[in-house]
Amino acid sequence: MRPTRPAHHAPARSRRWRRWRPVTGARHRHLVPLLVALLTIGAAAAQPFAGTFRLPTDAGAAVTLVLEQQGAFVQGALDVDGARYQVEGEVDASGLYGYVYSAQEHLYFEAEPYGDGLYLIMASLDPRTGRPDPATAGEYLFERVAGAAAPAGAPVTPAPAGTTAGTAAHAAPALPADLQPAQMGRRYEAGSRVGSTSAGVSFVVPRDYYAGYLASENQFVIVSDTRPGLVVVRALTNMPLPEAVVQLSGAWQTSDTLLVPQGQTRVEGSVARASFAVSGPQGQGALHVVGVAGGAGNALLFGAFGAAHESEALLALAEELAASAVLSPPSREDARHAAAQLAGVQLSLGSSTSGGGYNDSHFSSSSTRLDLCSDGRYAYAYRSMTSVSVGDFGELGGVGASSSDSEEAYGRWSVESGLLGPVLVLRADDGSGDTYRDLHEVNGSLYLNTTPVNVGRSPNCG
Repeated sequence: MRPTRPAHHAPARSRRWRRWRPVTGARHRHLVPLLVALLTIGAAAAQPFAGTFRLPTDAGAAVTLVLEQQGAFVQGALDVDGARYQVEGEVDASGLYGYVYSAQEHLYFEAEPYGDGLYLIMASLDPRTGRPDPATAGEYLFERVAGAAAPAGAPVTPAPAGTTAGTAAHAAPALPADLQPAQMGRRYEAGSRVGSTSAGVSFVVPRDYYAGYLASENQFVIVSDTRPGLVVVRALTNMPLPEAVVQLSGAWQTSDTLLVPQGQTRVEGSVARASFAVSGPQGQGALHVVGVAGGAGNALLFGAFGAAHESEALLALAEELAASAVLSPPSREDARHAAAQLAGVQLSLGSSTSGGGYNDSHFSSSSTRLDLCSDGRYAYAYRSMTSVSVGDFGELGGVGASSSDSEEAYGRWSVESGLLGPVLVLRADDGSGDTYRDLHEVNGSLYLNTTPVNVGRSPNCG
């Protein structure tokens, strides 16, 4: 594909990629892991990205882009002279952004309408950082050759690379029939194949180990009574491997624990590897992370942690798990359902304490609010207040003091599928990073990670 560029656009290599931001779990610390935003923006909303587009080329190569749009979700295929790439993206106020991928490549793109056509910028992902590499960016101007690829309401299910719709089911390995769904409250013995059809992932519990959900850490773990290592397992739809490795390694990053990378993250084909030396209150440790990517952009990761002298055994354990992994196109069923339920909702929690004695009193309160609007925007607010009074000191009277704290943030939200169910993704406008919160429903109550929240209609969404 030879790049083409309209004269009024800045060169792609100097462009600041508006979507891409570093990943962190630190944001929204008081509210106690992407691309698919399954949010309704109105049945009558315009769909400028739906249709069939063609890229004129001097060499005469056939380059065709077919897109289907439903609300804020766009999916389709890019055919380049017989080679097919899958396309998935999200629409916001600035245009369309997302990923173009095949079994061999994973590219980032941004697009916007240009007349009746489509202006697109595309770049490779840096294997070390997972971010778009400006040096590889190219700009392309596609011409529209047909209207919407499918009528509104039609299923958005393009055939994987190298297939037609009739043979799509055979394009990627299906999850094994003996799959046991990963669930809270269950124990999985050695030899069990555990996974999620929504996330499109599965793996086998190694010999002498067992697996299950550890509520105190909000993690799905693999442990043994006789062999070394604790393995944290995570999965997420539509996350590049380098980004996923960073996100998983953050599970061990605390205020009193230091992670030191042992070299760069290594990406070989569909597998990424990273190693860390860990220093903390319990002494020196080792962490080995191995991630496996699926052809549909989903990822399955294993983080094996233990004592420093067990490092070789931990690496072998992570590699064994990765070798057992089977990934297929995710159904995202739980994410779609959760996104529909959360649109227009306010999640909140609050607490207060008070007390005192004969001559003193104290009071403290805090509240957290998260508005998830149907247009894909969110607003986060945290408030806290503490007051203390001591009296009576005769002529001096009483003494009192108070303090308050607040935090606000805004951005876009979406829902992805994880190993144990849907995952709420908050993408901050200020570039501070993405926040991931697991969504659990227990006895009719909704939990973000391990924290129960109140659910009601948002009074702040238009």
